[in-house]
Amino acid sequence: MHIEVMLNLKNSVRLCWRERVASREGVLGVVAALEAAAVAVFGSEVETGSVSECLLEHFAKIWRREVTVTNICGKMLHCTATHTIQPAVAPLVLHVNNGFGCFSALYGPNCNLHTSSTNSVTIFRAARRSRDVCEAIAHALTPESIVQVTVHMIVASARVSHPVCMQ
Repeated sequence: MHIEVMLNLKNSVRLCWRERVASREGVLGVVAALEAAAVAVFGSEVETGSVSECLLEHFAKIWRREVTVTNICGKMLHCTATHTIQPAVAPLVLHVNNGFGCFSALYGPNCNLHTSSTNSVTIFRAARRSRDVCEAIAHALTPESIVQVTVHMIVASARVSHPVCMQ
């Protein structure tokens, strides 16, 4: 049997769990344990609560899913060099002029590279694996021009099997 437990705490925190219970008699024990956990974690008493039976397909929507990286962004600093971009990929480079400045942009299926007009910095975006960044660097940039590579943002998503408070 699958149940959905909704708890509203006095400090305006709302929590929802979907749990498996062995029998109808076990529902009260599960609810009492969830209430105790909510009070311990959020430091507020339960104001109202509700319990309802949920279907297996609704219960399955919250099964745990592993962490997946959806975006890696960073930058590379270049030494003083006349060419940071490999000559073989030069025909694929687009020159972009927007609110952030002038860039030489190279768009790939796994990673996008934006090199500044002074050839001192290259920003990489939209990668999902560090291997994609390494491959883009190896194919598009001259390795001897790279002084430093820094990752400044990794965006990942996951589905956890326990409640998370948005506040």
